[in-house]
Amino acid sequence: YIIDCSSGYCDYAGATWVPDAGSASLDNSGAITAVATGAGGTGHAYGATILGAFGSGITNSGHISASVDADNADAVGALANSVFGYATLQNSGSIGAIASGDVASANGVFIAGAYGSADNGQLAVSVDNQGSIQAKATGTTTATAIGLNAVGWKNDGVRIDNAGMIGAAAYGTGAIATGVLIDAHGSVVLNNTGIIGAYGDGTRIAISTAADATATIVNAGTMTGAITTGDLDDSFDNTVGASWHAVGSSDFGGGDDHVVNHGTL
Repeated sequence: YIIDCSSGYCDYAGATWVPDAGSASLDNSGAITAVATGAGGTGHAYGATILGAFGSGITNSGHISASVDADNADAVGALANSVFGYATLQNSGSIGAIASGDVASANGVFIAGAYGSADNGQLAVSVDNQGSIQAKATGTTTATAIGLNAVGWKNDGVRIDNAGMIGAAAYGTGAIATGVLIDAHGSVVLNNTGIIGAYGDGTRIAISTAADATATIVNAGTMTGAITTGDLDDSFDNTVGASWHAVGSSDFGGGDDHVVNHGTL
């Protein structure tokens, strides 16, 4: 614990706890399922939640899922969070979330990290997906689905390599589907050789990055949905043989942005 005694007396009531170690990880090759129902109320389900102060990681070759049917439904397939270190995901299996209700929210994966490590080259968040990450939300008032939600609490960057499938589908009034949402500062790198898609009957965004991130996106696979980036110098490269189904309105924000197409739009 840290107690502030700088003013001449010690503020014991205001003591704060600061961890100096701790990491957590999950290695799953089986099946993990969470189900919640809440008729007339609220339901939450998390397939797997891994919290580590200085490191948090999920390795999945099996199946992880969450399903909620409630008036207010919130489903998260897998969550990894490190408030002082880095977070990693290695997925060769399937991770999914389904939410249905009046207000429905589904996140296939939520992953967040703060600081990388110079010793091993880790960024705040690193994702290697060779399997399936999917989210589906159906709502009568609002429906929000995010396939992969990556958050960088500080400035140490995010890297996502996708050779599998990352998808989000949202249906109903006010539906918003986002395949990959990256809320991070600093450098954001996304390499896609698989499929990233946003589906449904509302707003469909394949990739969205934060205003104060520099995004480098390379697509050598298939992408469906709009792309929205921030106000720094962003780039999008659609390589030979790749396809981008640019549904809706894309916005690359301010900065000196570059879109290079060698594939199919």
